[in-house]
Amino acid sequence: MNWHKTLKFTNQLSYDTNTKIPRISSDMKFFMWYNSYAIYGARDTLYILKPDLNNSLVQLFSYNWPIDATTMEECLQEWNTKEKCYNDIVHVRILPNSTIMDVYCTYAHRPMVRSFDLHSLSFTKEDTLIRDPHPPMDSDRSYVMLTFNTSIVTAGYQGDYIPTIRATQGKTLLYALRQNSYFIGGFKYDGKAVFGVLETSDRIETNRVSRLVMACANRAEIIRKATLNCSTDMFDPSRSFVFHILTALIDPIRTKNGSVLLFATFTTNNSSITASAVCLFILNKQFYDIFTGSSVKNTRTNEMNELIFNCSESVPSTIDRDMVESERQFLPYLSNPLFIETMSNHIFTAINAIQYELDRYCLIIGTSNGHLFTAFTDHTFKTNIFEELTLPLNMRYSIKSITHKKFSHNHSYAIIITNHVGYLILKLNICKENNTKLCFDCWLKDCSIQKIISIDKSIQHQCPSENSIHTSYMNNHSSLINRNIGEHTKRNLLLYIIIPMSFVVFVLLILIIILLTKSTRKIKRGRFYPSHCRKTQDSSIKHMFPHTYTNNIMYKTNNKKLSTNKKTQQQHMFPVKSDICIRETCSNPIYSTISSQSLPSLVLSTPTIVSLNTPQPLSVHRLYKSYM
Repeated sequence: MNWHKTLKFTNQLSYDTNTKIPRISSDMKFFMWYNSYAIYGARDTLYILKPDLNNSLVQLFSYNWPIDATTMEECLQEWNTKEKCYNDIVHVRILPNSTIMDVYCTYAHRPMVRSFDLHSLSFTKEDTLIRDPHPPMDSDRSYVMLTFNTSIVTAGYQGDYIPTIRATQGKTLLYALRQNSYFIGGFKYDGKAVFGVLETSDRIETNRVSRLVMACANRAEIIRKATLNCSTDMFDPSRSFVFHILTALIDPIRTKNGSVLLFATFTTNNSSITASAVCLFILNKQFYDIFTGSSVKNTRTNEMNELIFNCSESVPSTIDRDMVESERQFLPYLSNPLFIETMSNHIFTAINAIQYELDRYCLIIGTSNGHLFTAFTDHTFKTNIFEELTLPLNMRYSIKSITHKKFSHNHSYAIIITNHVGYLILKLNICKENNTKLCFDCWLKDCSIQKIISIDKSIQHQCPSENSIHTSYMNNHSSLINRNIGEHTKRNLLLYIIIPMSFVVFVLLILIIILLTKSTRKIKRGRFYPSHCRKTQDSSIKHMFPHTYTNNIMYKTNNKKLSTNKKTQQQHMFPVKSDICIRETCSNPIYSTISSQSLPSLVLSTPTIVSLNTPQPLSVHRLYKSYM
């Protein structure tokens, strides 16, 4: 069974820049575009980004909104920890006059609203805070807000454990969702608020399932929930492999033929392999069919259908969890993902889709290791993987959000990605080599996008416009030269130093072996002998020789006869250095009185009685000693 599915990219690119990328203290949450302004919220700060296509730059406007000292003190007394006393910007709402924007925040669990003037780009009343009449829940876990004409529907947490959906006129039925569930995005469909939910059991996180939850905007009650089934049988035809963890979804795309396309990314990390997938759901063909399906306990079929279709005020609330969950499931197009990747070191964490031509779509996928890639599909939804872009080292973290904005009629798009350290802006242009696809390009002047050919070789990316190619070449000309010089230096080092040194070591090793072989032969043939001799001392008088034994100690062979002389006192003779020889021996085998590790033993071939008055020849046949 082949579980290994790796994406094959037409182009692999790397992003380089000398500009210091702005770093943000917390996650930036994208809200909406207002004309050419991208509006983000973060902890204690409201951010507005304005990409400038003509000057190839981006303007950043930040508005700090800290908690005042009195509120902070009250929060610390209530929660006894500063970690709970934060002010997250959770949502913005542009009023019908299109000049004022309401900014919503948690404000240390005392939700507030401030008005922001979109013309002057400033808060209207710096010192005036209005208590939020329909307060949002804590946003440290998950938070989604959808704006309707007369109401706002929020999805978050009631306290620390209970996932809840609220609206201006009411709030959800509690316990309709399991505890420790997580909201992942939301969208509006036919006047209903729909949220992506990763639902878990009370304590066991391995029992996770991805769902769509529907609520009426005017009642904000959970009417129905159903499973998002992103699965495949390509690994084993007898069973389905399920990607059960929803990681991101987009606002549905409405086509001219009436179709409503929902793209979403999924992963799984509780099985034997790590895998990710992108699934497509055709909402217009499944939405009401799935949500009006039967449930475990449904005794009010007609009333429930009326509530689902029309959100009728006269229909009583659903009061049983078994009535909320539909037994039917949302199935992906053609019952399989558009593409999958397995056995990789990352997962898919963010997605966005651009309908850049009629029935042509560009999918932008972000990964957990800071990579960005594109895939293209058409009305057949046969997907082609195209380009992979590796972000700069200081931005190589899990991508949290991807948003885009079209800036001209020639298919030029601004792409803004965010993670927990900051943001990065890119551009997508019509490819020069293939005008049916979009290619990554630099937005800023001092960046370069290079095509990766091999591990240590890269060339300039051919897709961007001529101006950006010229700018990238001028900014990175010196760095490419330095890389070439570095590679040339490495080759010289290998050629002129390492190879000759290896040859010298080899020759020396051969010479040492030859010399050792010759020395061994000479020792066996008896060519070495002491140059002169002198009398030795009596071992009985002095037990330790002042000399240490070395490899210079040599002996005469049987071809030379050892002579003895008369002495008034019998002496035990032992070999010492090469300048000492044996003058006398006794009639029996002589062994050293010194340690055997420091002196060798001299053994006669045959024990014979030798008169001291008559000198006799003495033969030495074997020497028992290993020299250290």
